[in-house]
Amino acid sequence: MLNERENIMGLKGLAEGIILQSMEDLWAKDHKEDCIAFFKGKGFTDCAEMAGMTTSDQIKLLNLVKSIIENQREKRKLKFKSSGQPMRRQELRKETANSITRLSTVTPSMHL
Repeated sequence: MLNERENIMGLKGLAEGIILQSMEDLWAKDHKEDCIAFFKGKGFTDCAEMAGMTTSDQIKLLNLVKSIIENQREKRKLKFKSSGQPMRRQELRKETANSITRLSTVTPSMHL
């Protein structure tokens, strides 16, 4: 009887560990897609049941995961915008337009 209880507790601990590791790996580029697939699929449901999570707790955790993923996407968008690359392109276009305007306003007396 004790071995059976230990096995159940071991499975529960393992399931909790898998869920926690998957949460942590959401920030790892190499593992993120696998983690998203885990939370979207049967893997999470099975682990959550083994861990003894209620349906309500599962929903709360999935909402947290969704929020993490959305926040990461927003940060990537902001990082891209603040990286300066789009601004450099805009500045380049502006400079090119200014140069063209200056060239078109050159009068014959300005040429040597």
